[in-house]
Amino acid sequence: MMGKAEENIVFQHFSHGHQFVYINKQSNAICSGCKLNILPGKFYYKCETTCSFFLHQECFNMPKILQHLVDPIHHLTLLATVPCSSKCNACGKEIAGFSYSCDKCSTYYHTLCLLALPLSMELPSHCHKLDLEFCPPYDFECDLCKKPSYKGWLYHCSSCEFDAHISCAIARKTENTGDKLMELLSIYMKVTEEISVSQDQLQQPTQQTPSYQFSDGCFSIDLAKSQLLNDESHMRKDEVETKEKSNVAYVTLANAIGSEVCMGLGREMEKAYKTNDSNKERSRSSCCPDILETLFCLKK
Repeated sequence: MMGKAEENIVFQHFSHGHQFVYINKQSNAICSGCKLNILPGKFYYKCETTCSFFLHQECFNMPKILQHLVDPIHHLTLLATVPCSSKCNACGKEIAGFSYSCDKCSTYYHTLCLLALPLSMELPSHCHKLDLEFCPPYDFECDLCKKPSYKGWLYHCSSCEFDAHISCAIARKTENTGDKLMELLSIYMKVTEEISVSQDQLQQPTQQTPSYQFSDGCFSIDLAKSQLLNDESHMRKDEVETKEKSNVAYVTLANAIGSEVCMGLGREMEKAYKTNDSNKERSRSSCCPDILETLFCLKK
């Protein structure tokens, strides 16, 4: 391994037009190859000019031409850049930084997915060895995270059909082999998983206001439409009256009423209208205030 004696030697790399120096200094450098932070105390390559171009030692030394079992017929070529929005065929994540590509198959792979993922592994949570599969044998649910399958690689147990996303398997692999590429891959999987969870949370739909639909002989309460009527208080009186003539009872609720009260109102009104009272029409116009009063008293 190179050390301090080589710090003054300059190096060339196909990905960058300037020369590199090999150093070990504290910095907030991000590797241009894998887009991960370079950890303190690690030797790395830095552009000798003012360019913010850095490379892990492992990323700097990746082979330019590679053969892999995923594509045994063709050679895979190391690329410094990829077409916009290209995704890794292994993990399904968008590629930034270096990648391996097969120009004949038009496929792209993260360098770490291709170089660091072992062809088989053992997990503490499973009694059999898991083999790396390049294509899911069926639609599966990951037995580690319980999320559905995807089109990428997975770890599969042929003995009992135990299946795991590669990111889930790597996250639960406790054996420390000292492999630097595996160390980087573990960090990469953790970072991308955190980003994916954050994006899922942002994309979750806002909670819908509940709508109660009772029997045909009774009526329904659509709280969403009730709130809409509140917002449309500027509408002409005849327009509001037209809507109220429909077979749906719209209950106008103040914004201060919480969802718990609204749901309680629905349950209570359902009970109130499941009755043989011949004066239903009169009861309908008078029960709402009573129920609301009761609910607010309980709420307090």
